[in-house]
Amino acid sequence: MNDELDPLTLSAARGARLIALDRLDRAGDEADRLSNNPHSLDALHDLRVALRRVRSWLRAFRSDLEDSVASKDRHRLRDLVDASNRGRDADVQVEWLREASKQGDETLRRGAKQMIELIRIERGVAGAPLNGNSLERLDREWA
Repeated sequence: MNDELDPLTLSAARGARLIALDRLDRAGDEADRLSNNPHSLDALHDLRVALRRVRSWLRAFRSDLEDSVASKDRHRLRDLVDASNRGRDADVQVEWLREASKQGDETLRRGAKQMIELIRIERGVAGAPLNGNSLERLDREWA
């Protein structure tokens, strides 16, 4: 094994950078997966997990990575996570309403259907959930 990549011989800063890059690569893979299947809840979930891991790593090693990760990039990452939150929250609410409506009478089912429609309208006004199209737009903006 090359001494430069032997974890026991790396400086903390170098090791933190290598792992941060690996976590970013994994998040990129998940973003590609979501782009290829924009309506996949599993792909969205996996991307959210990957992004949380990147952000956690960057926070944990902030002092070691301060010369490698610009504040602007941290803010962009935060914005990307925030965008994924809106979509995931709406998806969870819709699924919960669908399941809850199965237990009720016709009035409850109509109410659930109306709430689902309101959630969809609000998503259209306040911002669509993160999906493959929004990932492509973000990629163009960040390039």
